[in-house]
Amino acid sequence: MFPAATETHLLAAALDSLIDAELPIGLAVLDRQMRYVRINPVLAAANGLPREAHLGRSVREVLPLAAGDLEPLVRRVLDGEPLRGLRLAVEVPSLPGVNSDWEADYLPVRGGDGSVIGMTGFAVNRSLQAHNEQLRREAEHLRRLLDCSFVYVGLLTLDGRLIEANLAPLQAAQLDLAQVQGVPIWDTHWWSHSAELQAWQRDIIPRVAAGERVVRCDVEVRMAGDARAMIDYMLAPMRDEQGRIVCLVASAVDISEEQQRAARREIEAALGEKTALLGEVHHRVKNNLQVISSLLNLQAGSAEPAVRAALRDSQSRVRSMALMHQLLYERQDLSGLELGHYLRQLSGLLRETYLAGGSALQLVADAPERGLRIDMQRAIPCGLLVTELLTNSIKHAYPAGGPGRIELRVSDAGAGRASVDVSDDGIGMPQAGPATRGLGLQLLPLLTDQCRARLERLPAAAGTHYRLHLDLAPDAC
Repeated sequence: MFPAATETHLLAAALDSLIDAELPIGLAVLDRQMRYVRINPVLAAANGLPREAHLGRSVREVLPLAAGDLEPLVRRVLDGEPLRGLRLAVEVPSLPGVNSDWEADYLPVRGGDGSVIGMTGFAVNRSLQAHNEQLRREAEHLRRLLDCSFVYVGLLTLDGRLIEANLAPLQAAQLDLAQVQGVPIWDTHWWSHSAELQAWQRDIIPRVAAGERVVRCDVEVRMAGDARAMIDYMLAPMRDEQGRIVCLVASAVDISEEQQRAARREIEAALGEKTALLGEVHHRVKNNLQVISSLLNLQAGSAEPAVRAALRDSQSRVRSMALMHQLLYERQDLSGLELGHYLRQLSGLLRETYLAGGSALQLVADAPERGLRIDMQRAIPCGLLVTELLTNSIKHAYPAGGPGRIELRVSDAGAGRASVDVSDDGIGMPQAGPATRGLGLQLLPLLTDQCRARLERLPAAAGTHYRLHLDLAPDAC
């Protein structure tokens, strides 16, 4: 047995380690006066306040709009009643003006004599998770948009260090982002060839960061192979919703060629729109990105089997969208892609995800490499729809695990149309059960509408057979 003092010290140290660990859920400890004694970063961020703003303060002081709902529950726990599986809808500072949906467990903490001395709360703000995921998708979309532009865009810290840059200036100088990220802008490849330009950058950056001015002028910078290029350069402050300057936006257009000068007005308008959008999402993304990373990266590793399966399904949906973008970028054509090639590769990804390791199931794809071109607006929902159909067959058509054969067939239906068939020789679609209630099947009507398509279930001697009728004509979008 440990001495009492040693055991107390060990328990306190273990609690501190648990609080500081990157857990996928929020954790807090309250005393009998409902004051926060400990709180981890995940729950503090989910509440929308720093950790320091919680400690030593009561639930009513920290979350006044939620206290009316929370305090009666906390009193019950302090009276010795554990509360598990709570579903709450309360307003917190992280999402002001709306009720956030929470899932929580509240458990009493007992002292050595068995009396309740406080409580431990485990909680997840599901509304904030969904909100942050939407912000992440918006940020990724904006990054892809900027990477497709030949306008040069970079983000700088207030002291002039490069945070981000889109592909155009990196490719022009044959650089990787890692070579210049965190480097003062005047010491990067584009500016370090001229001591005069370096001094000019050192002079203007503090003034722009202080909000004194927006700088714009034509300057000569260095590109790949020590070549020079004349650019129309602008440095402007980016402000958050409270009007505070949070970073600097450096943007430029290569005006070395006369035809680029002719397109200058159009480029400036597009850049202004993109910069405004970047400013709108940047401050929210930077505040929540660490929370998103902690929740998503850690949740899969410590999840229950059912949750891990749901995360794997979500991963398949994400990978189907990522594959479409990969194919677009590989071909340097953002207008569309070959449907057969796309779905063939998509089936391969699903095979690797679900059927690796000696599965008795066969997933066979029969699709032409060329001749059935689909625009990118419909490629994403089409890929998601096919993912859901194939995943449903893999998971539900063979309860015993096979053997069995799942087929994906893509064919030319003529007149600018295509047919996509997904079939299996399994047990068929039951009247009720997980195969009929899953999120995937609930998404099918929505995804079909987004494809501008028609989905029908065909009679089958065995198993299930779906056919998607697609109009490939661009003017049908």
